[in-house]
Amino acid sequence: MIKKLLLVDYENRHNLDLSSLDRSYSVIIFVGHIQNESKLIKKIDGNKSKYLRVDYLKVDGIGKNALDFHIAFKLGQIYETTPDLHCFVLAADQGYDPLIRHLNAIGLNCKRVEGIDDLPIQADVIKYGLNQESPELTTCPKCKRMSTIEHNGGRWCTNCGRFASPPALEITTSLVEKPRGRDNHDSDLIDRLIEKYYEEN
Repeated sequence: MIKKLLLVDYENRHNLDLSSLDRSYSVIIFVGHIQNESKLIKKIDGNKSKYLRVDYLKVDGIGKNALDFHIAFKLGQIYETTPDLHCFVLAADQGYDPLIRHLNAIGLNCKRVEGIDDLPIQADVIKYGLNQESPELTTCPKCKRMSTIEHNGGRWCTNCGRFASPPALEITTSLVEKPRGRDNHDSDLIDRLIEKYYEEN
């Protein structure tokens, strides 16, 4: 899984909803000198996935572009040790753009984004509702909770009692023996339940 790092200029991006980010992301939020760090941490931590790592860096001192210089310095530190990392700077300030163009020109991977919705989502990882790279992160399409467990080749939601991703046909059909001289009503029921799952999702 490609690791991605989001660096947030919190001085000009206050409304952060990190709930859509999975654990392929790490986040560093740069907090201005006069901003209330403890209030911010409580707000952000209550609005993110439990698997998402978020660190906070408080800028010491007041000055024009002080926070911007901290982010630029952190980018240099990060690329010195992990040049393959994909970095994103969440900021409205276009002053980052010349630096980001330079980083990309020398073979690094960096981009400024205006909002969380501009971040790349690994849609190809999700197939039939299943997070193939991290099955334990599969989100139930009904209750939106990541409380799923493996069951018969699919992911069963323990919160709402539905399949978050469908069971494997070869497993479910082999669990039911077909009685001699009679139709296999149980097998038909399983087929109908699986068909219903695909219709609803």
